[in-house]
Amino acid sequence: MGFAKALPKTIHKNSMYTFKVRKGYGSEELLIEFIKASGTEEMIEDLKMSLSSIGAKLEKKEDFWMNDEMLYHMNSEIGRFQISVDVWDCIFILASNNQTAIHKIESVLTESGKFSKQE
Repeated sequence: MGFAKALPKTIHKNSMYTFKVRKGYGSEELLIEFIKASGTEEMIEDLKMSLSSIGAKLEKKEDFWMNDEMLYHMNSEIGRFQISVDVWDCIFILASNNQTAIHKIESVLTESGKFSKQE
């Protein structure tokens, strides 16, 4: 089962989603935080399509029920990363010890034309 199935089926008319790259709380490592239209089925499909260009495949899914969060462990041509999705439709992409992946995913998202980076 892919990470899109864990999300509500809310559809937005927008075809542009906003994200920002920032340091994690209490960390020096960067992450990607989705802001606009995060968590919609349409957004997840566009995210999956964008990440397919780096060969992203789901390795494992973890349900952190105490945090109301699903964590999807991904593997790709640029290495491993995680996608965190919570019940409030917040989505983050994290890549511990693989900051190169964060920068590459940032480029892939921007180049897709579906995502814009908030400065």
